[in-house]
Amino acid sequence: LLKDPADLLATILVGNNLVNVTAAAVATVLWGPVYATVIVTLLLLVFAEITPKTLATMVPERFAVRVAGPVVFFSWLFRPVVWLTAGISDILLYPVAKKSGRSPRGFSRAELMTAIRLGERDGELEPAEMRITREVLQLRDKPVRRIMIPLEEVDAIEEGASFEDVLREFSQTGNTRYPIYRDDVSNMVGLLLVKDLLAHLEGARENWRRYVRPLMRVPSGLEADELLRDMQINRTHMAAVVDEDDKVIGIVTMEDILEEIVGEIQDETDEEEGELVREFSPGRYLVSGRVEVDDLCKVINADLGTAEQQLSLAEWYRRRCRDQSTPGRRLRVGDVTIIPRFGGKFEIRVFEGHKHGEGGDGDG
Repeated sequence: LLKDPADLLATILVGNNLVNVTAAAVATVLWGPVYATVIVTLLLLVFAEITPKTLATMVPERFAVRVAGPVVFFSWLFRPVVWLTAGISDILLYPVAKKSGRSPRGFSRAELMTAIRLGERDGELEPAEMRITREVLQLRDKPVRRIMIPLEEVDAIEEGASFEDVLREFSQTGNTRYPIYRDDVSNMVGLLLVKDLLAHLEGARENWRRYVRPLMRVPSGLEADELLRDMQINRTHMAAVVDEDDKVIGIVTMEDILEEIVGEIQDETDEEEGELVREFSPGRYLVSGRVEVDDLCKVINADLGTAEQQLSLAEWYRRRCRDQSTPGRRLRVGDVTIIPRFGGKFEIRVFEGHKHGEGGDGDG
């Protein structure tokens, strides 16, 4: 019964209205409209409303077990009527449901979040269960650019690489999937799976490029829940993320999406990772390129003077250097100097003065 609450409710309502209407009609024939109204109202209130509902609240589990059998039978008996009335109701409610973004027979996200909070308050949900459920509901609020791996941190293979170079990349990084690029890493042309090469070693030695698969491309503003569905439909675990100019700015994997739900997933090839922002001396930080600019500003208590607060530091730096034609060099913004380091890291130096204005490039 609980698998389809909407059908259960429809069955109860059909049965309830059928009994009420039938009782009123029969009583009117037997006693006339005046006496029928009084008698039927009293009978329905005592035996169909107050008494059974009070009993159900007193012993809910025992009451549910007793009535489950009859309800299942009437659910089968009333199925044509339930199907017809529910279908008509859905058609009438469709315009409202479409405007509000929810199913006429389902629950809104706000209602589900309220249920989760009530479950935690009443001890029905463990903290971990609540966190996972909440993160699932919030996936649609997370654009791909917030969870992607910036281009600076991507392990990719050049299309013109030799078979030995490919094997060397496998052994050094331990990944199972590699984007393939042509000339520049932002020009990704396909996806290579290690298992494809291992299954066809002889053929791969002659021409490993024949085993390159198409690489899915997704816009940076796509919601994470939509990306997860698209990956399931296309049966892929990796996609290239493109900006408004259709230029690749990073990659995103199914693991990145799952980590948003359950937290960091470590396997035997993952190295132990430190914090995204680590202060190694006063005013000097080692920062991952994946950290958002907004979060970084809060940690270092400084202003980078940008409206693009939701970008990762790596993407923000790439755009800023493109604007100022200074790729690969340190960048000075007010009291903050950003210096690119190896492995997708950045060194941040914060100086006193709190100018909060944008300056030129300098060595700090």
